[in-house]
Amino acid sequence: DNSGANEYGTIQAAVDAATDGDVIVVESHSSGSYGNVDINKNNNLADGNSITIRAADGASPTIDGTSDNAVDIQNNIGVTIEGLTLSADDGIDAIVADGLTVDGQTVSVVDSTINPDGSGNAFGISANDGGTVDAQNVSFVSEDGDSGTSTEQAGIFAYGADAVTVSESTFEDLDFGVQAPQVGTVDIQDSTFADLSDEGVIVNNDGQSDYAPTVTISGNEFTTIGTSSSSTMVLFLNDDGGSFSTSGTY
Repeated sequence: DNSGANEYGTIQAAVDAATDGDVIVVESHSSGSYGNVDINKNNNLADGNSITIRAADGASPTIDGTSDNAVDIQNNIGVTIEGLTLSADDGIDAIVADGLTVDGQTVSVVDSTINPDGSGNAFGISANDGGTVDAQNVSFVSEDGDSGTSTEQAGIFAYGADAVTVSESTFEDLDFGVQAPQVGTVDIQDSTFADLSDEGVIVNNDGQSDYAPTVTISGNEFTTIGTSSSSTMVLFLNDDGGSFSTSGTY
C-alpha cells in the first residue's frame, strides 16, 4: 500500500486490503502464475477510486485467466496494470471492465503482455459502457494463433467506451486487433497489426444514428491483414447501411 509496510501472499489479498491510490507491487510467483483477481467496491474501494498493480523490479508476474477472467474490474474502479503478463482462454477475457461510468475512470495497461487464446471468444481487454481503455507498449498476441472458428479473439473490444487510446503496441495472430463500437474517441498510434484473420481496427455505430466519433489512426504498421478480400486494415462500419461522420486523421 502507500506506506509500503504490508505484504500479502496473493494479488487478490492485496486488492482486498487496498484503498484509493494504493500501489500493489507484485513479485514473480513461485509456482508460475497468480489466480484471477476481482477488483470492485465491495472491497475497501469506492466509486471513483483507483489503484495500480505493478511488477516489482526484475520480476515477471503472470495472472492466469484459464478458469475466470484474469482481472475483473467492476463498479467504477480505475486500474493501472504495469509490467505483468495476463492470459485468457476459451470464453475468458484477460481484463474485463464493465460500467466505468464515472468521468475520467481509466483502465490503463502499460509495458505488459496479454495472450487471448482458445477456441471461444477471448479478448485481451473487454470494456463496456463508459470509461477509457489505454494501452501503452502492450503486446496482444495469441499463443494459439487466431481462433479459426465463428468465435472471436481480439486485442481490445470496447463497447460504448468514452475513449480507446493505443500507442506502441502489438496485435498479432488474432482475429481482430481493435473493435470499437460506439466509442467516442479512438486514438491508435505507432502500433503494429500483423497476421490477423479479419480487420485491424473496426469503428462502427452499432445502430447509433447520430454517432460521430473522433478518430486518429496514424504511424501504424499493418501486415497480413485478413484472409478474405473484404478484410481491411481499418473499417468504418455503419450497421444502418448509411454513413456516419468522423473527425481526425486516419
